[in-house]
Amino acid sequence: MVSVSDQDFERMAAFQGYGNPDGKYWFIGLEEGIEGESDPTPEIERRRNSGELVDLARAREKGGSGAWYSMALIALKLDGDPNWKSPTGYKEQHLGRLDGNTFLTELYPLPTKDHKVKTWPYVSPYASRLDYEVAVLPRRIELIKGLWSRNPPEFVFCYGMEGRDGPWDAFQTLVPGDYEPITISKDDPKKSNEVRITQSGPTVVVLMHHFRSVRLHYDQLGEIVDEALKYKERNAG
Repeated sequence: MVSVSDQDFERMAAFQGYGNPDGKYWFIGLEEGIEGESDPTPEIERRRNSGELVDLARAREKGGSGAWYSMALIALKLDGDPNWKSPTGYKEQHLGRLDGNTFLTELYPLPTKDHKVKTWPYVSPYASRLDYEVAVLPRRIELIKGLWSRNPPEFVFCYGMEGRDGPWDAFQTLVPGDYEPITISKDDPKKSNEVRITQSGPTVVVLMHHFRSVRLHYDQLGEIVDEALKYKERNAG
């Protein structure tokens, strides 16, 4: 079990994200994941020594996330780039850059292997996942909303699993509204998936499954973007 000092936790809770909060494309996850072993100590060490806003290029020393690849693909598709299925260059050069068009953040500051209550790895500052979520979610929502209100993004993609053990309820706390359920790949039961879309001021908000989902490949991600663009067009004005 891991203990985080109050001082270190406050530094991590003040972390805003990677890239440019004034960018037009946002990606919001539940929390920073841990690859491999479940010990979050190395990730905590990196997080507590970073600033409130970080250029993603500085974070690539830890390897590279498949989620980043998918985010780059989505950004290129939104831009209408015909080569959107080849996002490596965008990921390396543009994703999460302080002067770019994308911003990556999370609802919760402590890294974990998953968001299940039974695998909570910390003894402090919160000994249980439930106590942590109740205490931290309101302040993180306030921080994210403050960044959002400064220059609202065009699109926000909130990604994670749906259901009782998933974060969609938390995302809907961040962005309340009437979400329209849309089935993608509905003609193929093995690949079918659901997203939910709403409009918040000038911003289209998409709730979707995590990028690691086996069903979310190129075509499914492209279809999600197409649905978001169509939703924006239908609700323009």
